[in-house]
Amino acid sequence: MRRTKAEAERTRQQLLDAALRVFGRQGYDATTLEDIAREAAVTRGAIYWHFKGKAELYQALLAERQGPAAGVLATALAADEPPLERLRARITRTISSLEDCPL
Repeated sequence: MRRTKAEAERTRQQLLDAALRVFGRQGYDATTLEDIAREAAVTRGAIYWHFKGKAELYQALLAERQGPAAGVLATALAADEPPLERLRARITRTISSLEDCPL
């Protein structure tokens, strides 16, 4: 069965969401692709369609989760404030943006 691009993207996002939950509960080392597949209600083959393995899936998850933090960093660095104040603001905003991340 052929999947549309939109369906494939939904599956990829479903995998990332499931991986976030499982890694958050079990940690990286204790998590298997089978655990993530079960959580996402897909086959392991679906994982391999989108990612080469657990490490690549984890890296994609980190990249997705760091997106907001990267934006905060760019904003803080562009501010017209003394370097120490920029650093303090950057740290505060980064911590705030990552508080909800179980990783």
